[in-house]
Amino acid sequence: MDTANCTRNRCVFGFRSLIAVFVLFALPFLDSCSRPASPQEQPKPSKVAVMGGQSAPSQPIPQAQTPAAVPFAVLAPTPGEVAIPADANRLDDILQSGHSSSISSLAFSPNGKWLASGGLDRSIILWNASTGEQTRKWTRQNSNVTQLVFSPDSKRLVSADDGGVVRGWKFESAEPEYSLNLHKFVGVLACNLDGRSWAVVVDPEDEAANAHIELHDAESGKLMRTLNTEWQGVTAMTFTPQGTLIASGGALDSDDAPDLSTAVWNVNTWKLEKTIPGGGVAFSPDGSLVALFEELNPAKILIKNAPTGETKLAISAQTAGLIKFSADGREVVFSNAGNKELQIWSMETGKEIAALPGETAIGTGGLQAVGFSADGKSLAAGPYEGNVIKTWDSGSGGQLHTFPGQLAVQGIAVSPNGRWLVAGSQRGTNIWDLETRKLSTRLDGAANFAVFSKDGRWLATNPGAQFPGETLKVWDTKSWTLAADFHFAQRGTPVFSIAFIPNDSPLTTLGPLSRSFEFTADGEKHTVWSSPSPVSVSPDQKILAARSGMGGDVELWDLASGQKLRLLAAHKLSIIALSFSGDGRWLLTGGQETPARMPSIGGQMPPIETRIRIWDTTTWTEHYSQAFNRIGSGAASFSLDSRILIVEKDWDLVELLDIASGMPLATFTAADPLSHSRQFSTGNLLITPDGSLLMQAAQNGVRIWRVPARRNTAASKE
Repeated sequence: MDTANCTRNRCVFGFRSLIAVFVLFALPFLDSCSRPASPQEQPKPSKVAVMGGQSAPSQPIPQAQTPAAVPFAVLAPTPGEVAIPADANRLDDILQSGHSSSISSLAFSPNGKWLASGGLDRSIILWNASTGEQTRKWTRQNSNVTQLVFSPDSKRLVSADDGGVVRGWKFESAEPEYSLNLHKFVGVLACNLDGRSWAVVVDPEDEAANAHIELHDAESGKLMRTLNTEWQGVTAMTFTPQGTLIASGGALDSDDAPDLSTAVWNVNTWKLEKTIPGGGVAFSPDGSLVALFEELNPAKILIKNAPTGETKLAISAQTAGLIKFSADGREVVFSNAGNKELQIWSMETGKEIAALPGETAIGTGGLQAVGFSADGKSLAAGPYEGNVIKTWDSGSGGQLHTFPGQLAVQGIAVSPNGRWLVAGSQRGTNIWDLETRKLSTRLDGAANFAVFSKDGRWLATNPGAQFPGETLKVWDTKSWTLAADFHFAQRGTPVFSIAFIPNDSPLTTLGPLSRSFEFTADGEKHTVWSSPSPVSVSPDQKILAARSGMGGDVELWDLASGQKLRLLAAHKLSIIALSFSGDGRWLLTGGQETPARMPSIGGQMPPIETRIRIWDTTTWTEHYSQAFNRIGSGAASFSLDSRILIVEKDWDLVELLDIASGMPLATFTAADPLSHSRQFSTGNLLITPDGSLLMQAAQNGVRIWRVPARRNTAASKE
């Protein structure tokens, strides 16, 4: 068995969202439902319906023998929710590089070594501030993370979320030290400079009530004291080196204008020392300065002496958002929504020091979080497009590091040796080390499809439909450098499918759109086939399977002679996917059977039937068939040993089937009981070469399940 090519062919199959939309709505109107009969088409044997969707046992998967193939079919499930079996295997891991949603909070550790980020994906990430490497990720939050603060010794992190939960974390632990459910909206969070306690603002549930400040023990989280206020809300709070806790808050007056004041408590006695008229939205770390908006649009920012109210600096901007002081209070940064910049001003000179790029991409909400390092030399900001965080030199305005975000994964592939996992997205391609499950490197350029060469030496990727014309790249997997770059913006159509073929094949084109490209590396010529429609090469590299025109037929070509071998009448309307099994015995086809129809007024979208079929390549007769009438289902792939079919039955449900018998072996679900909404999966499925891990490309990363060990039934009978 050719395991390398099996891996390659297995990786290339999947319903990518863009292709699915194109097929479901465009092709039915371009192609007639009738097709000419092929003289080479073999009659299909009768099919026996078998029950599908049975829940798999939690015990090891039985390893069936390989009897003579018996054809069978599985009927399409009825529309509606697909039930998830109670014993379905749950997710083992999700490979993510950064946040999969917007950044809501950023904080540098006092020693400058760490950068912590919190996001609307309910996760906290600890980054190495010097290298940009992700060190740890905590995903135990039930709600969006809103606040992060480090302890003075940089060994502990305290987080708050919009569900009213505050957690204490130690870096070496995957679980929080404590989790406090305050059952109310949690506002500003601050850590005492002695490291013994932290303070949190708890807003009232009743609009007529006042907010209060809670003091908690830093090690245990135990409530130590409650400080009552006369404010409906608190806008800013900080502990000062002078041994005070200073906070600003207020309520709306009769004209709906904020009436702010500032209160100062002694941290030794917790007595209220004084109340000062006026307040703001940010304090300098020593509490001597306070920033506030005097006007909003256009904005006028005032920096005042907190004790006296004297104006120290006035800044005008089109529209201002975030405001943050540096650790020493010598600089202040704010986001100017008018020109999408982050502007850093000097408190000593009253002049602008640097203007940093903001986020200008269409559809983004702008920067939501900023944070200064303890020495004031670095500034972190985010999210930039793609949920990216960037750090900047606050003096020169030069960029220091980029902390990657997680975009929707459009295509995955595993290397023949099982070491590397490739995950493509619109902003780049991540290379994961499966031994460590850590991100190894990141390749520039979008990719929604990836395939390894037979020997694993080369990786071919394509950017998909967001770029015009034919474009594909080939990477050297030893150095992860670009070996070949084919780009023809003025001709052809976007490349959706790639396959490596023999170098001496006379077959170079199929129609005006599918063609081969040659490149030379390591003193040898290599050939890559590209096509806007699905293609697959048999493991022995003798046969190329490709869609015939715009319809549902499949053409089989002899790569040695360049001659067409057969026309396979596979599907009624279109071909969405093609894949040979690793031993070459099976060809899997996926296609559309019924046209898209417009919904009636006030009605639901009529179901569209798609179907997967497995063909016996010794007779070219149909062996297996399964229909689907739900968008988000129908993707399939082979296991390395060609005995198991992986089928995506729903966005959150994957099933393993024994190819010989059609019996279900195990089910896997990504359903998260804590999630408010499903993550859309692009339907790209694979099992690692050793059969231990099942993987699926998804919006929030690459899903990983552990596959239960298979039991050899023949051995058990003996």
